[in-house]
Amino acid sequence: MLERCSGDLGSAAVPDVEQIELFFAHTLSPLAVASAVPVATTVALGLFHWSLACVLLPILVLLASVPA
Repeated sequence: MLERCSGDLGSAAVPDVEQIELFFAHTLSPLAVASAVPVATTVALGLFHWSLACVLLPILVLLASVPA
């Protein structure tokens, strides 16, 4: 570390930061949204009437079983 210049350390750290940004911005966020929206929709429909939530559940299972 002492033998490297500060520019060398910065250029060595940039690819690691880009990989972390790629994971959090483009992988973790869509995964959180894809799992939170169906749960919130099921709860919202369940608040109106329990049968609406029961109708939605098999559709969500079918959608989750189909590969992208």
